[in-house]
Amino acid sequence: YRLPVDPINRILFFLRRKGFGIENDEIACNLAPSSRGLVNACGFGVQSVIIGDKTPDHDDLGHIAAEILSDNKIMNIDYLD
Repeated sequence: YRLPVDPINRILFFLRRKGFGIENDEIACNLAPSSRGLVNACGFGVQSVIIGDKTPDHDDLGHIAAEILSDNKIMNIDYLD
């Protein structure tokens, strides 16, 4: 188990703890999120993720989760690069 928490999970934990939501069910991140981060975002109700750079934040397999979620029309994944 990895102890550091990636940025998507960190913001989702904070939002849930404070009782906040995400407007338009859309988030953006600079680097490609982890597979766990994407799945947790999906469970939180996020429908769209904008990724600035395809370089992985830390999970080299996060792009596979992004492809699966996108190909199955579960989540819209857009890359800026």
